Amino acid sequence: MIGQKIKRLRKEFNITQKELGEELGVTTSMIGMYETNARKPSYEILEKLSNFFQASTDYLMSDIPFKNKIEAQHSISIAVVKEIKENLDYYLEILEPYEGIDLLKSKGIQEEVITYCDSIIDKFYKNDDLSYIELFELSNLIFKSIKWSPEYDGKIYLEDYMAITLLLELDLNEIEKITLDLSESYLLKITKSDHFYLEQSPNLLKTSTSMTEYTKNEENQNTDIDSKYQSIINILKDKNLNEEEIEELKNYINYLLSKR
Repeated sequence: MIGQKIKRLRKEFNITQKELGEELGVTTSMIGMYETNARKPSYEILEKLSNFFQASTDYLMSDIPFKNKIEAQHSISIAVVKEIKENLDYYLEILEPYEGIDLLKSKGIQEEVITYCDSIIDKFYKNDDLSYIELFELSNLIFKSIKWSPEYDGKIYLEDYMAITLLLELDLNEIEKITLDLSESYLLKITKSDHFYLEQSPNLLKTSTSMTEYTKNEENQNTDIDSKYQSIINILKDKNLNEEEIEELKNYINYLLSKR
């Protein structure tokens, strides 16, 4: 597993085994052994790999599908919009894509921004091709929040600006891994004076990074939360829930708590 990830990152950075070896202070043959899992890198080498590739050591050493939180946010947000775009007729019966633009109008955002937002929503409705940046901007225009569990189980919890909620399931190992340069975002460029930042602004459009923000105090709350899960499960014990159903129930409870 770690060998495949090192190889993926090396190719992503378009460098040779020799160049990576020079960066890490090891031989070319050692990099080859890392990539084939014939040898495991030391902790010191793992730290160097993490720093060089901007990838967490958790990603390198486990089955986490994303190298860092930014890649997770960008990749999942884009995959969500792609999935909806591919099944547009179905999702347009549920979602209200223009509510995000109405929110911007209520905030007094300049007309140039509204015109641009209208244009990408229009492309979305017509099922025209959209760039990765436009797909990410759309994820912020359509959804108030996009959340997922820290276990990356594939369940994506969506909420639009009408408080309509939706559960989407994606294979997070299979979706395209993308890290955007948001300086290329037209929305960011033309709205800088209005402090309209797709990810940061708490008062305009915002995409949540993940459900981990609601579970960062998990170590202090595990006992209490587990007891609540158990209480609910006890109530449903006559339903003979299996382990998979219990886990899904826990994820849904997390989702409900995240909306409080």
